[in-house]
Amino acid sequence: MIRDNGEKLREALELLIAQWAARPGMAGPHYCALPLLLHIPKGPASIVSVALPVVIDEISRTRSHRSVAKAIGTAIEREARGILLQDQRERTLELMRGKFSRPQIVDPRMLKTMGIVVGKWTAADRFEVGALLLDLVASATELIELRPIFRKGRRALEVRPTAAVQAVIKASNIRQLPPKRAPMLVPPRPWEGLEGGGHLCNKRPLVIHGRHLAGADLTVQRLVVNQLQRQQLRVDPWMVGIQRQAWDEGLPLFPVARNPPEVPPRPMNASGRELREWLSACNEAREDRRLHLAKRVRIHRALTAMDELAGQPVWFAYELDWRGRIYTAHREVTHQGPDWEKAALELPAKPAGETGFEWMLRAAAGHWGIRGTWNERLRWGRDNLALLTGAAEAPLQRMELWRDAKDPWQFLQLCRGVLSWLQDPASPIGCPIRLDQHASGLGILAALTQDAKLAAATRLTGRSPVDLYGLMAERTVKLLRMDLEAGPPHKQQMAAEWLEFGVNRSLLKAPTMTSVYGSGFWSCSDALSDLLLKRKPDLKPSDYEWQLVRPANYMARIIGQALKAELASCQAVRVWLRDVSYRVIKTQQEVMWTTPTGMPVVLGREMEARRRVPTAISGSRRWAATKATPGELSALATARGITANLIHSFDGAFCQRVICSAGEQGIELLTNHDCFGAAPAHAKALHQLLHQELTTFYATSWLPKVAEEIQARSGVELAPPPMVGSLEVRKIGSNPYAFS
Repeated sequence: MIRDNGEKLREALELLIAQWAARPGMAGPHYCALPLLLHIPKGPASIVSVALPVVIDEISRTRSHRSVAKAIGTAIEREARGILLQDQRERTLELMRGKFSRPQIVDPRMLKTMGIVVGKWTAADRFEVGALLLDLVASATELIELRPIFRKGRRALEVRPTAAVQAVIKASNIRQLPPKRAPMLVPPRPWEGLEGGGHLCNKRPLVIHGRHLAGADLTVQRLVVNQLQRQQLRVDPWMVGIQRQAWDEGLPLFPVARNPPEVPPRPMNASGRELREWLSACNEAREDRRLHLAKRVRIHRALTAMDELAGQPVWFAYELDWRGRIYTAHREVTHQGPDWEKAALELPAKPAGETGFEWMLRAAAGHWGIRGTWNERLRWGRDNLALLTGAAEAPLQRMELWRDAKDPWQFLQLCRGVLSWLQDPASPIGCPIRLDQHASGLGILAALTQDAKLAAATRLTGRSPVDLYGLMAERTVKLLRMDLEAGPPHKQQMAAEWLEFGVNRSLLKAPTMTSVYGSGFWSCSDALSDLLLKRKPDLKPSDYEWQLVRPANYMARIIGQALKAELASCQAVRVWLRDVSYRVIKTQQEVMWTTPTGMPVVLGREMEARRRVPTAISGSRRWAATKATPGELSALATARGITANLIHSFDGAFCQRVICSAGEQGIELLTNHDCFGAAPAHAKALHQLLHQELTTFYATSWLPKVAEEIQARSGVELAPPPMVGSLEVRKIGSNPYAFS
């Protein structure tokens, strides 16, 4: 309803304001509200995006004209305050959205604490504004009608849905939620084409959003998916029992507690501090229920599915996205899910041998959080055998042994495997040994541009476990110390605060990893502000500007300087790809290249056919735009994601190559994009395979080939790709810690 009527109402309101501005003395019902609407600086579109949802929320029932008008007027008044807050404290407003409700954010007392003075509308002001907009809705759209009635001898108006709207509501089916399919008890159907494979009632194609692939040769992709679908896994009943007991007893081993906090009863005769504490406890309980409901539902549904599948062989169906990345077609109990779901699945069990046992010790160290050399991880595992076996023998009675691990449930799964081997070295073990590529996105760009410095930092070359995120943290600390020693006083203070806060690899991982995907200063500042707010949850909104926003902006600039110095080649590729997008889309052609496994990738987003109208505190609305040109491609929308899409297409192609090679060697494999898992008996072979594939995969100089293909298909002359050329490609894959 918003989609079909938003533009009509905007045009009607815009016309009315223009007529009134030309003739200020023009009279009409509720026209006294027009001066108040002129105080909404974002114009008619913003007003409509706030008012129309209020009407639609109440459209299925009859309401009095006065009550609906008051509700609209109240919503518009809050939006006016929100815009004022946004103009003066935009970042503060963003932080408040996640912590306070909309009425709380724009409460005059709240704004006063931040030094923002707002005028308060009277009840008559709110009614007149709402009544004017309600009349416009009735006249400019076919959503409602205003019917006169008589109540107690007095004439009044009722707001009723029109006959057309009532028919639409009656004919609308309740939208069903998509099925959350658990693993299958029978093998999936093999893919013989783009349709008809996967789980038994599948109606989705092999490649999601892959209409452009009709007629393409996807032999490799079908081979890869069918090979994964033939693999038999098992839901570990021991792990399921531990997880079920931990969840039912409310143990702190999941992202959220099973039972949300109860709203406390109101204390009798409470006042002052006691009343405020009670209100705070009530708000926290309600917020916990609102924020964590989806997580609780997912955990409950997954554990229910695990209970039914425990001890049975299971299979997964798979599908690809249009860039070639591989996903399970299931959304519960998958090896691509959260830590506790991964830990419930086992590969076909085989005797591990001494080599497999050592790989279990290394993997346990990795899930604990040890990032040293292989020998250091192995030594940690041998030195902590008592911890590993103790955790496996009585996991819930001795939670202190494993709950603080980086990946606690997967760590416990390895503990179980270690204990089984120590009890009987010939026992079959199926707990996966997972090998994850370090900084894979940046590593892909290092290989494509042949940047020797970045390749060494992302472990494509060399012999040691270099940590790119740790290197970025060191450079950031260096810049902070420079400001601390020689910067102006305000920078000295913020530098000291951040150094005291602690600048480590965890802080730098997200901005470093996402910098090449398009995230910049503001996204980095947002994340830092949220991090500071977690450290200071009781901070008053009046202090957000100086204790959250400004320190976060300062730190985001420091991180930006570090990224610019270390990731110059990545930024050059990003600039080049955006230029490619603009040049090709300007001719209204799609950008297209073929991945190393022969899968065509096509980029070209159409112009947004809907008008997006953001508001200060009420989210955003979209409705049909009147001037959209069907089929017209947007260079801006295409360029926004072209770097991420290029990286993901090579990431997907590499994963497909690995699966093919693993199949030739008889290695059962779990995949999660740049992370691969195998049983302990195959861990060494998988480790060698991954590094060999890195060498052969990037032996070809792919980036010039991509540029050549785009240019040949579009006929548009492109600038040469930004090759660094300092890397000997035969050395790619020489570092044994590229996957670790």
